[in-house]
Amino acid sequence: MDTPLAKTVAYSNVFSYPLTLVELRRWLLGACLDDAFFDLRTLKYAMDTTKYFYHGFISPYISGDAPAFAHVFADLQRSRRASYRITQNKLKRARRAAYFFPHIPFVRFVGVVNRVSWGIARETSDIDFFIVAAAGRLWFTRFLVTGFATLFGWRPTADDAQDAVCLSFFVSDDSLDIGGLRYQDQDIHFAFWLYQLMPLYDVGGVYEQIMERNRWLLSFFRAPRHRQYARVRAPRSRVRIFFEWLLGGIIGEWLERSTRRYQTRILDQKYARLELPYPSAVVYDDNVIKLHWNDRRQHYFNVWQQHLKQLFP
Repeated sequence: MDTPLAKTVAYSNVFSYPLTLVELRRWLLGACLDDAFFDLRTLKYAMDTTKYFYHGFISPYISGDAPAFAHVFADLQRSRRASYRITQNKLKRARRAAYFFPHIPFVRFVGVVNRVSWGIARETSDIDFFIVAAAGRLWFTRFLVTGFATLFGWRPTADDAQDAVCLSFFVSDDSLDIGGLRYQDQDIHFAFWLYQLMPLYDVGGVYEQIMERNRWLLSFFRAPRHRQYARVRAPRSRVRIFFEWLLGGIIGEWLERSTRRYQTRILDQKYARLELPYPSAVVYDDNVIKLHWNDRRQHYFNVWQQHLKQLFP
């Protein structure tokens, strides 16, 4: 059954995350559905006709024989509560880290993505950041941000990534359309990854620009999410303004070239040692730095398709 409801519930099942009706409406994979379908009463009626709606939650783990699955439902509730608590703790850490970003030259936007932004973080999860830098200063910005995070001991180590700051995605503010990084047109995980982007620091409405430039998301979802985060404000930093003025000319260009050579030399060595599943797993140039060395998008897509066939034949 290849319907918007089935596809959405099956995808949430990949992460063992039962949805509420509000969450179902928020994440519904129904780009062509009309407004009436997104009414909560309509959604509830639609889910009442299936066997997967129980006590306000939607999950393929729940069948029509509710008493027999009461223990499963209790486990799912505990799992959700634990994920919420863990996520909130990680968000506090992310906001503390992002507090310093407004003072770093050429940083235009900082957000969190992946498990933390969706609310399904685990104890062992790191915190994935999405950073937008000023055009022409991408590599210098990454050098400053990673150096700052290393200085404060926020970076993951080979043995421990829990609560670490993962700085694996940087993009220039003149290259915000990242649809070309999909490994295929129906890259469901990458669509959710970007759609769940949660801003922490924003200069000049960059978040709305990201949603506007990535119109390909509308082939998955009904509408951009920019309204939810429209009130994010960027603090004014005299330090950042001064150093951007100082490094805006020849000196800044020299630093950009130098830090690019230094970083790409290290990345080239790592890239040569690994066998990546597809070219878009790791990309680094003057427009984007995407370092997802363990890119699992194809795995999530395959599991999603399996769940869709098994749960909704």
